[in-house]
This record gives sequence, C-alpha cells and structure tokens, in this order.
Amino acid sequence: ESQEMAKAAASLLLVVLLVGTISLIFSKDPAAVLVQKPVAAAQSTASSVSAGSASAGSAASIQGSGQGSSSHHVSSESTTSSHPNASEKAQLPMAITGCLLVGLVGMTAGAIAFLIMALRTETETLFHHLTFIVASISAVAYYSMWMGFGIEVIPATAHHAPRFIFWARYLDWFFTTPLILICLALLAQSTRGTVVSLVGSDALMIVCWYLGGGASPVQKYSWWCAGVLFFLIVLHQLFVQIQQAKTSHGASGAMVLRHLTYLTAITWCTYPTVWLFGDDGLHLLPLAVQASLITVADLISKVGFGFYLILHREEVQHHSGYQFVDGPAKVPGVV
Repeated sequence: ESQEMAKAAASLLLVVLLVGTISLIFSKDPAAVLVQKPVAAAQSTASSVSAGSASAGSAASIQGSGQGSSSHHVSSESTTSSHPNASEKAQLPMAITGCLLVGLVGMTAGAIAFLIMALRTETETLFHHLTFIVASISAVAYYSMWMGFGIEVIPATAHHAPRFIFWARYLDWFFTTPLILICLALLAQSTRGTVVSLVGSDALMIVCWYLGGGASPVQKYSWWCAGVLFFLIVLHQLFVQIQQAKTSHGASGAMVLRHLTYLTAITWCTYPTVWLFGDDGLHLLPLAVQASLITVADLISKVGFGFYLILHREEVQHHSGYQFVDGPAKVPGVV
C-alpha cells in the first residue's frame, strides 16, 4: 500500500513538472531578474535631479510657449508609462538562460525516466524513487532559476561588479546531496552513525558556501574554507565506505560502489572550485562558464548517478540488502 501511495505521489509530481515545463515554453519573459530596490531608487533619484535641473534651466522658454511644452510633457509621460518597468529589470545573458534550460530539460527527462523504470519494476524500487526525487527537486530548482525567481542580484559597488547569487541552487543541493549520500550509504551498508555524519557534514557544507556567497570580501573566504572542511569530512567517510565494502561485498558490488563514489567525489569537486574562481570568490571565470560547469556537474552527479545505480543495482543486491548495518532486519517482499 505504501508503495502504491509513493507511485501515486510520484505521478502527481510528474504531472506538475510537465505542466510547468509547457507553461515555461510559452512564457513571454523568461529569466527576468528583478534588480534590488536600492539600484532602482538611485536611478530614479538621478533621473529626478536631472529633470529638475533641465526644467529650471528652461523655465523662461516653457513660460513663453505653454502649449508646445504642454504637448511635449504629455508625450514624455506617455513614453514613460509605456515602459514602467524598464529600469527595474535586468535580463540574464542568453548563455546563462541556455545553461539553465539545459539543466531543466535534463533533470526533467531524468525524473521521467526514473519514474517509468520504477513503475515497470516489480522488485526493489527504493533507488528508483530516491533518484526520481533527486532529479525532480533539481528540475524545480532549474525551473525557478530559468524564470528568474531563484536568483538574487547584488548591486555593483566601487569594489565589484553586480553579482548573481543562484540561491535556488543551494536550496537544491541542501535537499538532493543528502539523498545521494544516503544511496551510497545504503549500498555500503553503513552504520547509522556514518549516515548522520555524512548528512550533517553535507548540510553544513552547503550552508557555509551559501553564506559565503553573500558575505563581505573579508569574511567570504572563511566561509568557503569552512565549507571545504566539511566537504573533506564527507569525502573521508565515502572512501572509508569503499574500503569496508571490499570485505562485506563481492567484487562486482564493491566495484559499483567504488565507481559511484568516484563519480560523486569528482563531480562535487566542481562546486567549491567554481565558487572560488567565480563570482562568489576571485571573479576569474565568466558567468557563462560558471553556469556551464555547474550544470554539467549537476547532470552527471544526479541523472548520470541515477542511471548507473539503477542499471547495476542487482550486482549489489546479490550480496547485500538495502538497510543500514545496525538497522532492523529486512523483511522479504517489503520495500
């Protein structure tokens, strides 16, 4: 019964994703990012000052030709009213929206594929549903960023250019990366203490990098270093699992776990690297390059991870069940 409810919920989420994708295609203004109010206020203040100076300098001519200036004033008002939000929106470059669209399509396709494979599988479907949830959350995050809702704009100052913080991406990682680690822990039959250490360190890693993205130049590198420290703890736990799996799993099962661990470790190294050399850090990478690298890493570490896991799950299932070492015994036939 619980499995049927999970399938029904997954089907409902799939319908929501499809409807959102269709509305996304026919939307008129994708990826329009609202600039923060201080910038708009500064622009309006500068415009009013300029207008005031111009009106003061031409007061005599305005009095001499009342009708002409009145018609000109009406024309100016009509032009301004035809573009009420022209100074309040900043359009993302096409290269950025293209990368976000690729991520959206890839994650949506992966979620649909994982759901179809789960519905067609009569045996263990835990990994199908976990990978479906991971891809679905990422698809929603890419949808929000492509529409401009998951992005915060930090205005330019005397020290740096305007910066874009993709906070929806951090929210995505906060929920999806622990699920990926849980998949690896289930494969390795890790203890519950190891799972708590993995998930907790991963959550702290994401939070530190998010806080560093919006921190001052003096503080942001300390947040980055703290996030890297927690990332190293995660990597240490993952590679310890590989060593333990050599004795508790067969050769094929240990190989699957090793490949998935290396895939996760290598792709996740992209995140702190892009953070350090991108807009959040040293400003050495163009924004389009940052978006491309993150999108490719996301697709490989989630959709690629999911396909490899599902296609090779039987090699691991032959040697171990899907439960933690100190957990209750698995009941045959129960997911």
